[in-house]
Amino acid sequence: MNITVTHLGLIVIAAALCASLTFRTQAAPIMNNKIDQEDTRKPAQSDQQIWLDYSRAGDKYTFIPSARLSPGETGRYELTIKKSGTSGRSSTRQSGALPSVASNNTKVALAKSAITLKSTDQWNAELIVTLSDGTVHTVSASDRD
Repeated sequence: MNITVTHLGLIVIAAALCASLTFRTQAAPIMNNKIDQEDTRKPAQSDQQIWLDYSRAGDKYTFIPSARLSPGETGRYELTIKKSGTSGRSSTRQSGALPSVASNNTKVALAKSAITLKSTDQWNAELIVTLSDGTVHTVSASDRD
């Protein structure tokens, strides 16, 4: 069996693959727990301290929480992802110490987590970063954003 793929065929296949991928970012201002829900692709601003990036490929969602850190900053993060649907509810929690960085205002990924969803399932995710000085930053995202 011979299969011949033309350039047009490859372009159609590539376009179909790209159409199935989405990418969104939620960013939290430094002193405000609410995020700008309207523009989720805003470029990083100097006052943003944490992000909850997520992408979708088919029925798999991948979450990557990030924080802007400086040398000597210590603390902890906690990422909670909840999903619900016809088969029930589940919750995933990941936490740990903030990593050390070598230069000021370095954006660093804190973790990576993935969930699989049916088309009727709903999800929400929340990132909480607590610095050792007691400062708390939060950001959340959901399928309703």
